[in-house]
Amino acid sequence: YNKENSRILDAIRDYAYNNSIILDVWHEKSLSSNELSSIIANEEQNHAIGILLIYPENYLTQQEKHYDYNNVLAITDTMQSSFSHHASFETSPSPSYPLPVSARVKKVHEGKTDCIYIKNTYKLGYESIQMLDTYSRNKHMKDISIPCQKVDKAAIESGELDALLTN
Repeated sequence: YNKENSRILDAIRDYAYNNSIILDVWHEKSLSSNELSSIIANEEQNHAIGILLIYPENYLTQQEKHYDYNNVLAITDTMQSSFSHHASFETSPSPSYPLPVSARVKKVHEGKTDCIYIKNTYKLGYESIQMLDTYSRNKHMKDISIPCQKVDKAAIESGELDALLTN
């Protein structure tokens, strides 16, 4: 659990609740390729709609391997080429930050920084679980790429990002 993952998990929980999906949550500190294969096989036998891996680079022990599973979507910053299907953020022109970013937004508002780019981790989580739900019905999965949102003084003052920037 950390702040970045909390927004992803909030989105997954909200989508699951609103669409009557039962979630099984697994937390692994370390996971080998064989252990992952075993979990996936077990979940397929239990008729799971799919498996969402959240930042597998933090716990998979064999990161150089290609994991070719149709019902697995990996939310990842660094392992896009390791999975058949992944969800990630697009590259931004300058460093980007996961929410919450209140201290950085304050610097933009005060004019100390021209702009920042933020990662809407809630949107990433929501679209990821939505893709698994869609896959369960039509067996079509595609990658997800979320653009980073530019936050500058004009965007802050207009209020267009208030809902996103509120904790």
